[in-house]
Amino acid sequence: MSLRYASRVAWRAAQAVAARARQPPSRPTPMPGAAKPGVAAQRAQGGKAGGGVSAEKAVAAETTLRRRRRRRAEKDDNVMHLVCWGPN
Repeated sequence: MSLRYASRVAWRAAQAVAARARQPPSRPTPMPGAAKPGVAAQRAQGGKAGGGVSAEKAVAAETTLRRRRRRRAEKDDNVMHLVCWGPN
């Protein structure tokens, strides 16, 4: 593999990583007319459907999001390393 080709591949990989970092995280779109799980049970018990998120759940969700972002960054680093240096 020539140095020119390797640098071109590395440049493209770096651009892909940068583009991925700029994109907002994708969220799954709910199906039209589909209710959230447990909404019927909450309504049956007289509870408020779609209530607020507790502080503990918000912190747990943020921690999970951080882990996912860190893992994604590690994967991108591994791809970049393999593109530049190869498995050989």
